[in-house]
Amino acid sequence: MKVKMSEDEKKLFILMYAFLFAGLILGSFFDERIADSVYLPRNVFVTILTTIGQYPFAASGVMLFGAVFQRIVHGSSSDLKKIVLGGIAVIAAMSSGIAGAGPLLDADCMGGVYPSLDGNMTAIALIALFLEYPMFFLGYRLAERSDDRDLAKKAIAAFLMMFAGFLLMQGMKHFFCRPRYRTLVLGYEGIYFIPWYTRFPDAAAMMAEYGLPSGEFRSFPSGHVVLASCVTIPLLLGSSCFESLRTKRRQLIAAGMIFAVFVMGTRLILGAHFLSDVSAAGIIGYAFVLGYDRILKRMEERGTETPSR
Repeated sequence: MKVKMSEDEKKLFILMYAFLFAGLILGSFFDERIADSVYLPRNVFVTILTTIGQYPFAASGVMLFGAVFQRIVHGSSSDLKKIVLGGIAVIAAMSSGIAGAGPLLDADCMGGVYPSLDGNMTAIALIALFLEYPMFFLGYRLAERSDDRDLAKKAIAAFLMMFAGFLLMQGMKHFFCRPRYRTLVLGYEGIYFIPWYTRFPDAAAMMAEYGLPSGEFRSFPSGHVVLASCVTIPLLLGSSCFESLRTKRRQLIAAGMIFAVFVMGTRLILGAHFLSDVSAAGIIGYAFVLGYDRILKRMEERGTETPSR
């Protein structure tokens, strides 16, 4: 049986993409003016909010590996295979936790307010220990409550799609090297505004001349917004694997979209991005969300097929 997206869900994605493309078009003409009107430098409250917005992406990854670990441990594989695959899942979860804790304390988040936290390995380890790693056990417990035979496959696919979105975002940042608005307002000679579709050619020279970190030339697209958009992926996984959430799929998608828009706002206020940066990031992130939704649909279609006699 072919599994299709409901009309309400289609309307949500159409509305979100209309909003994002409108932002991209508007930003293409008025990026500087909009950035100037909303910029509140070093606002501690908004920085806390944007840090919170960064958290769910990595935490979801750790949780997904917890679910995969549960399926491995209780699967029918040999003990040796369970030990090997289970070890890989634990190592992947630990790596995701550390990788996710670092950005919470860098200059784009709390490290911008408290510089001593940026790169502080003790603080990063504590964040991973108390905020990231407990999600592994949550994923394990949630997997115990689901009878979905494809949960592990769906969880791995979710992680891969989220990771692919992360890699694409990083590649685009390194290619475009767009200066952030908060850097432009400092008035460095040679650092100037460029539209989102233009590559800034002098990033390396400006970093060397003024001692600026490479992150100040990573404005396009917004990494926070790509990651925030991809948080909808584990929400879709939950709606697929838990009977109680299948009727709430539309609400989960809407919640994910509201969260992404919330993160977009914090990035604009802090001068970390232009409107075109956050809009393009949302377009990228939701492309991966739709791709994962298609993967889920195909898995569900296979699950409803009746074996021929």
